[in-house]
Amino acid sequence: MLLFALFIAGLSEGLEPALQGLATSLDMGRHARMFTTVAVIETVGKLIGGPGMARLFAIGRGGGHGSMGICFLAASVCSFDNVYWDETTLTDSYQR
Repeated sequence: MLLFALFIAGLSEGLEPALQGLATSLDMGRHARMFTTVAVIETVGKLIGGPGMARLFAIGRGGGHGSMGICFLAASVCSFDNVYWDETTLTDSYQR
């Protein structure tokens, strides 16, 4: 079962480079700017997200809280917000 799960997780390893390649093909001559923007956003996300999730996990594990999964709740809210924001942005750009 573990090997199967590792195989499935390994399938997604090429997603980020594939999406960057797709964005490069759609980007008209501004490749360096696009890659720099992606790298900066990724770094800022890791700098904020890692300690933020660790703090939420510590709050959830602390005494007096009913939920040990507060960090997972926050992650699901952030994921939903990200999907909703992307959908709204795409819909607005297509309507122009």
